[in-house]
Amino acid sequence: MKKSMIPKVLTILRLVLTLASIVLGLLFTKYKIVAILAVIGALTNIDSILAKKWNIEIDEKMLKIANIAFPVGLVLSLAKQARALRIPLILEILLIVIYVLYYKKNNRTDDLVIDKFKLTALYLAIILSMICVFNAKMDFLKEGFILATLNLEILCLINHIVSYFSDESEESLEKTRKVFNHPDKIYDYELEKTKKIDNLKDLIS
Repeated sequence: MKKSMIPKVLTILRLVLTLASIVLGLLFTKYKIVAILAVIGALTNIDSILAKKWNIEIDEKMLKIANIAFPVGLVLSLAKQARALRIPLILEILLIVIYVLYYKKNNRTDDLVIDKFKLTALYLAIILSMICVFNAKMDFLKEGFILATLNLEILCLINHIVSYFSDESEESLEKTRKVFNHPDKIYDYELEKTKKIDNLKDLIS
């Protein structure tokens, strides 16, 4: 295998392992196998590190999908056994919807610092949920991390919704840049603004 293909293969492998985990967890309750797949899937996260190290161009969209789908797939695979994970699962799905809408609007995604904390808490909740399938003594720790994940998911949801409605679209920003890059268009732009203000004054009066 060519070195340039390794990061891409690892990304695709993570997606395949995500689907396999969902099927084995939800349909067959094979949690031991799911745990093994989760470990292998976690190891494939070196794809972006290798791509940077070897200066290889990687499909950012596929990488983003794999990174989002993997923890959500693990939560889904455990949802039948660990009922406490069902609410975090719903919130993760809502976050994915917001990510998709934001990407369609701005043609980019923004990773907030709080997203990293949320993802860490989610992974810890998943690990503890897997342990609790075989050993219920760790249940109190699992519940604690699930609660922390819920709080962080709600904060992430609020932040991304605010970003979605407050950020200008790339198209709008590009239009503004074009206007101000051409001095002959500035007058027309200012005139249009003045007309809008006058119309607003007329409405108020």
